[in-house]
Order: sequence, then C-alpha cells, then structure tokens
Amino acid sequence: MSTRILVVDDEQANRDLLEAVLMQDGHTVLLAADGDEALRLIEEQPPDLVLLDLMMPKLNGFEVCQRLEQQPATSHIPVLIVTALGQPVSKEAALGSGADDFLVKPVDVEDLRTRVKAILKVSEIHDDLLRTLNYLQEIDTLRYQQRAHAVAQVAIDIPENPASFNPQATVLVVDDDSGSLGLLRSILTDHGYRVVGAASGPEALQVIRQQTVDAMVVDVVMPDMSGLDLLERIRLQYADLPVIMLTGNSPTLYELPAFARVRQISSPREPIPSWWSSRSTAPSDTGGNSNGCRAKTSSSDLRWHGSAPRPAPSPMPELPSGNFLQLATLCLPV
Repeated sequence: MSTRILVVDDEQANRDLLEAVLMQDGHTVLLAADGDEALRLIEEQPPDLVLLDLMMPKLNGFEVCQRLEQQPATSHIPVLIVTALGQPVSKEAALGSGADDFLVKPVDVEDLRTRVKAILKVSEIHDDLLRTLNYLQEIDTLRYQQRAHAVAQVAIDIPENPASFNPQATVLVVDDDSGSLGLLRSILTDHGYRVVGAASGPEALQVIRQQTVDAMVVDVVMPDMSGLDLLERIRLQYADLPVIMLTGNSPTLYELPAFARVRQISSPREPIPSWWSSRSTAPSDTGGNSNGCRAKTSSSDLRWHGSAPRPAPSPMPELPSGNFLQLATLCLPV
C-alpha cells in the first residue's frame, strides 16, 4: 500500500517537481496551492506526510503547522518544511510550530528522498507502538473486568453476620500491581476488614513495624523482595501472623524454603490449594490450629500420619474471589 503525501506550495513549478520525485518513488501525491486548501484536503484525505512551504498567501506554513498540532486528529501527521527561508530563526520557528524536519530550496532530490523515507519510517514505528500500547491496555482492561465480574457473580460462603469475623481486624495486602491491590482492598473492605496496602516487601515490613497487623495477603512475585523472601523475614519475628500467599504462577510451593517452615498441614484426600500458606503450627484437636484459624475439616483429616507420602499440590489457579473470601473467612482473625 503506497503512502499518501500532501505537497503544499503556492508555486506551480515547485509542486510539479516534488510531485514528480514522489510519484517516481511510488507515493500517492495530493497537491494544494495554499494553507486553506491544505487543511481542507487533510480533513478529507488524511495524508501520511505533509511537505509544506512557509511563505504562502492566505494561510502561511507556520499557521498550518500550528493548527495541525492543536488538533488531536491531525497532531500525529508528520510535516517536512520545504522553503526558501534558510535562516536559523526560520528553522527554529518552524520546528517550534510543530514541524518534524526542515529542507531549504533549491531542493536536492536525493536529500529529499532520504528525509521523506526517514520520516515515514519513524511515523510507522510510532504507529506500531501506539497499536501495541492500545492492545495491551485493552487486555489489561479486559482482565480487570473479568476479575470484577467474578467478584460480583461468585457466591461467597461467609457468615451471615459480618460482625462474627471481627470487622475491626487489620489486613495488610502486599502486591506490586495496583490493579490487584485495589481489587483485594475492595473485596476485604466490603466485608468488614480494615485494609492497609503496600506495594513492595520493604514497604510491608515498615508498615508492620509502625502498626499492629492481624493478617497478611501477599503476592509471591514482586520486584526487589519477593513474597517468599518477605514471608521468611516475617516468620523470624511474627511466627503467629496468618499469611495468605497469592500468585499467578505455578511453582511447587511445598518445596520452597519459606514454606518448609510454615506449611505444616494438608489433607491427604483433598489438598488445600497451593496458593494458601497456613500458619506455622499444626492444627489442634479442637478443629483449628493453635493460633485460632478455624477449619471446616477435622484436625484428624489435616494431620499427616506416619510415613504416608504427601500428595502432590494441586495446580495453582487464577484467583476466584469466592474461594479467596472463603479462605479469608477461615484464616483471618476472628
């Protein structure tokens, strides 16, 4: 597909010369004799590039550049100034008005071709980048909408009386993704918890030092300090603090060093999802662990017996909001 180039010059001879060179290189050429005609053609048939003279009747090249720059629909169109005004002040004024390059008459044909090719290449790269960014933004928006829809649609198994699971409990949510952090904050806040957010492991440690935290929800994959490194540090000083680990990846968490210290319970018949890290002690005979985490399964089902092999962990799923709240109801402070 050939590129469309608009040539704007009040001199017929200049228009003919530029048209001949551009058509020889395979471009489609539009012609305008003044600024007003140029703006009309740009609106009717948006070009890929404008070759623009500065000194013209009615509307000069400076004003045409400024109008193109001011309109969102035309601000992306590159402009190559082709003029007899060779003074530095004219070049500075033209570039300041929104032009992309400056060529002085009489035109050197090879120089013109080189500059046209370079500007079109840069414009193509710019357009590709914009398409990629728009695509990524659409994907991100779709993912957020899907997660928000899951929150609205999934039935949540929580007590009918929210006050029964301590609405004053403070939960620290640690996630470097602002979208995930906002979603988790919304879920927990809507169900009675006081939520404090942290975007990194070091920030989370600072929060814990400054205020009392009853439970944590931690993303596994984060820059600087991973969720597992954070978990190791927390266990050194806060062994009884309940922690729920969340991640979009699927590592074998049972084999990681951080989980060797805190992951002490699982069900031989129905493994607890691998994205949950329980507290550091085994469950008591009362149906919950020694730190007060309630469980729907009896303690005899959760303990390991003799040398029975530990079952392989279930694959790590996408975070379903219903399961997350069921887990939070079980493991967050009561």
